[in-house]
Amino acid sequence: GDKWLASATAEAPATASVSGEAAALLPAVRLQRRWRGRSVVAACAGGGTPCVDEQADSQTTEDVLEQLRCSMGLHADSGQEMVVTGRGRHLGIGISWALRWRTDGAFFEEIKGRELGFKWGFDGGADSSCWEMDSSGVSRSIECDDHEALLVGAWVRTGCWLHPQLRPRFELALIVPPGGAPARGKQ
Repeated sequence: GDKWLASATAEAPATASVSGEAAALLPAVRLQRRWRGRSVVAACAGGGTPCVDEQADSQTTEDVLEQLRCSMGLHADSGQEMVVTGRGRHLGIGISWALRWRTDGAFFEEIKGRELGFKWGFDGGADSSCWEMDSSGVSRSIECDDHEALLVGAWVRTGCWLHPQLRPRFELALIVPPGGAPARGKQ
């Protein structure tokens, strides 16, 4: 599932890598929905590891996001483009897969096989919609919950949700494990 994160590299000139600590955090990101339709992403380490360190009473959501950005080597350069590729099987068919993204939230993902092909993406614009193209070449705009689910899924998988320019699109909260001290300060 998350092996691709460890081998993610950027096309020149920048490089992205995921340290062991950050890689352990990413699969534990929880997505929740509120009745108002806004996505809530809650970053919490799994396996009993506290979300915050011993200084929990003074850490804020922004502190934790900055620590995650640093541990993953993510930078706010919106011109940086990254690509991850691989081969595998989808619906029993041998395929090649590629995911290309920028820190501004734009992404393009493609699955190609001899008998099938799927593409979907988002151009990163504030008022833009997501789109998809099926194996017959028919494209359509993705709207409502499907649009939101595609964006959140891609942004969590690529680490884009950590970048400050996308922060206004999420409601983020620290989840303190049972027995942990509640985080205080600016959320």
